[in-house]
Amino acid sequence: MITNHVVLHTTSAHMPAVQDASVALVVTSPPYPMIEMWDSCFCTQDQEIEKALREGAAASAFERMHQLLDQVWREVDRVLIPGGLVCINIGDATRTLNGVFQLFSNHNRILSAFCGMGYCVLPDIIWRKPSNSPNKFMGSGMYPAGAYVTYEHEYILIFRKGGKRIFTADRDRRQRSAYFWEERNIWFSDLWEIKGQRQKAADVTSRERSAAFPFEIPYRLVNMYSIQGDTVLDPFAGTGTTLLAAMAAGGLLGAISGALKAYFNVNEVISCIMLNWISLYAVNMLLTLVKEETSPYTFTLASTNEGAILPSLGLGALFSKNQYVGLAIPLAILTAVLVWVLLEKTKLGYELKATGCNKFAAKYCGMRERKNLILTMAIAGGLAGMGAAMLFLSGFEQWQCTQSAVPAMGFNGIAAAFLGGLHPVGAIFSSYFIQHITNGGAYVDKTMYSSQISDFISALIIYLCGFVLFFKTALNAWLNRRDEKKNAAAGKGGDGK
Repeated sequence: MITNHVVLHTTSAHMPAVQDASVALVVTSPPYPMIEMWDSCFCTQDQEIEKALREGAAASAFERMHQLLDQVWREVDRVLIPGGLVCINIGDATRTLNGVFQLFSNHNRILSAFCGMGYCVLPDIIWRKPSNSPNKFMGSGMYPAGAYVTYEHEYILIFRKGGKRIFTADRDRRQRSAYFWEERNIWFSDLWEIKGQRQKAADVTSRERSAAFPFEIPYRLVNMYSIQGDTVLDPFAGTGTTLLAAMAAGGLLGAISGALKAYFNVNEVISCIMLNWISLYAVNMLLTLVKEETSPYTFTLASTNEGAILPSLGLGALFSKNQYVGLAIPLAILTAVLVWVLLEKTKLGYELKATGCNKFAAKYCGMRERKNLILTMAIAGGLAGMGAAMLFLSGFEQWQCTQSAVPAMGFNGIAAAFLGGLHPVGAIFSSYFIQHITNGGAYVDKTMYSSQISDFISALIIYLCGFVLFFKTALNAWLNRRDEKKNAAAGKGGDGK
């Protein structure tokens, strides 16, 4: 069965793209209140939580965290159909504040929230996560009252909105969604023993653990409580990485252009320009789902999903307290260095350069020139996607959904590449210079200079750099011909003797 997937980059408490009473099942696992790794997520939305944690006011911090989750539950209630189900994976928290160790019962607090909204509470499931730890207790010591039992389970709470869902016109779809007898006997047990998901996060810049739950859990719940054609919602789909997704999308477009070049000899400049326009209007169409009602711009990242903004790392203080200066700068520099290492220090880099210089010579030497062409364009597209993602994840830009021209950043990249001598490290400095004069164009005295002076300088740089490369190529060709003539003359003289 083919399924359709939509990812909405918006706050879970406000999902205007999801229509009222359109979702049949919600399967999710929210940030766990009073678990330390989620403190920053809650504190950025409510500064009183940070104050309560600092002062040791555990009960106040716990309640305020759940009040933030309550906003999401109310939004879930809005989009859920009558008879729809909500399945929430949640674990209780244990924590020491001001020297006092205690349990914070998250599952009880969520039960209270849904009961307050009039939901029916259905039998829950205990998810037991087998532990390999030899010590089945927390704390220390062998004397009574010196240790606490280890928590090796979480809860899967199940709620229903109103009465039982009635399947009248959907009987055929319901029959096609039937599961096997053996599956029913396992799935509808109140105790699931499933090994936990590996928690090492790939993107350690945000946090060290991904907080992902195993695929088996949502797989079972979706099959148990929905039928073919239903809409299933996860308001806390937090392990998808925007930066990697942007790189993958850019890499895919680059790979398409590379494949057209490798197999059909389509000029990569033409195919990339055409793909630019296709991508532009596709993005315009998709982002209208998260557009402000009174303007053509998308919602600001700070107002919808502040946790997605790249961390500043304190770098803003070095640039006149600019709030938009952050992780993107060191990440871009690191990427440039890694590209240099790839091109200059690896066999793959040598093959990519050789194929770029002469694909026929590369093929003669036994290199897979088609694969290298596609890979080169995929890497280029991935780097472009990464740059665009860092621009928008800094919180600086909003996309205009009525945009009818391709943004100029890519073309500025051509100037930066030429000015940097087509060298990855040189591009670091040239990019800073190009962006500096581009931004500076907005501050020139309009009574004396045109506002397009920065564009003129960038264009002039491109032409001058192109002329330098042309002159260098022509000069090298002339020197090579001269050396060949000298060698031929020297060889002929030797035969005459």
